[in-house]
Amino acid sequence: MQIMIPVAMLPLHDRISMTILLFLRVCSGPFAFFIPKSSRHSIQRRIAGLFSCGARRVGIFLLAVTVVFGFERVSAATQTWVGALSTDFFTGSAWAGGTAPEPGDIALFSTPPTGSNNPNIGTSGTIASLCFSAGPYTMNGLPGAVLTLTSAGGQVGSAALSAIYSGTTTISAALGLGSTAANGELFFQRGGGVLMISGPISGNLNNRIFWFGLRSARYGNGAICLSGTNTFTGATIAVNYGTVEIGSDAALGASGNAVYFNGDGGTLDFDFTADNASTRNFTWGPNATAYGIGVTTGNTISIAPSSLTYTGTAAFAKSDAGTLQMTASSQFGMGALNVAGGTLDLNGFSDTAASVTAANGGNIVNSKAATTGTLTINGGSTTTPAQLGNPANIVVVPGAAGAP
Repeated sequence: MQIMIPVAMLPLHDRISMTILLFLRVCSGPFAFFIPKSSRHSIQRRIAGLFSCGARRVGIFLLAVTVVFGFERVSAATQTWVGALSTDFFTGSAWAGGTAPEPGDIALFSTPPTGSNNPNIGTSGTIASLCFSAGPYTMNGLPGAVLTLTSAGGQVGSAALSAIYSGTTTISAALGLGSTAANGELFFQRGGGVLMISGPISGNLNNRIFWFGLRSARYGNGAICLSGTNTFTGATIAVNYGTVEIGSDAALGASGNAVYFNGDGGTLDFDFTADNASTRNFTWGPNATAYGIGVTTGNTISIAPSSLTYTGTAAFAKSDAGTLQMTASSQFGMGALNVAGGTLDLNGFSDTAASVTAANGGNIVNSKAATTGTLTINGGSTTTPAQLGNPANIVVVPGAAGAP
């Protein structure tokens, strides 16, 4: 014979345990998908009514957690692209299982395209993130259609846009960054791969860090190329690893967005079609061990003197065949200076480095003939006279003991 004991007569710890079990079973169990939300609330109220005093408070707390977090977690999903019956991103038949991504979902591209099933953004919509683990995919979009990404950022899987395919992924559709995006790797590209984004990127990051996750110990270096006229605001753009290539200064978004180097090899490549003088803020953080700036052949790039802040002694490399022009003294820090291609123009100013080297035809010049530029070398090797493009108005000064 079964003996029924009123729940209120059970010890407090037993009532709490039962609350937890019912919480997990009713709200997180596999059949929760099939219980309408209205019914779930009714069940939850009845569960709460079983308890009194302190146990009731625990039950109410757990039920509140369920309402706030549990149902959202149940509704989120990973939708896998097929693209056989449709190539429209927000059409259900384009996805395995027949359901298009919804807000909070991850859109996964896990098999190579067939050549005719590349996704197209035909209408505006919101999801958590895009992840390309195969390719090469090209994502296009119709005018006015914006795909908004709301992931908070982080490593692979939680970045707003992850390309863990080692080839090339191209996105010409317009992207929006949702207000829930937080500090973290919003864009991630696996080593050896290239992520090309020509569509405009909009949104307000509310003074957060727009992190380019281009490298990890596992994935190696990658490249992200931004060529659109982007309008996103409130961002500090972190270039820590790999290469971020920009087609114009506008590719970095609003002029108030700063650029921050704080890794061990990040390069910002100015792939411009004309000369440019950037006025946005550039900061080299205390953890930066190496950084670089590249300039396309035939172009001259300068950075406003008031825009540079140093908190470390990172090595600096000037790359590509264009010209990087100084606009003030001591612009490129106290680390090793390597002109790995093209020209570094002192422009009548002076700088100090631990060592100075040149490679791949790189040279150092001073375009202001009437003004002498000075390089102070605090140790290590220096360039040969042949690598100084205009030695008549460049003075190389030995610095600390041991300098040449």
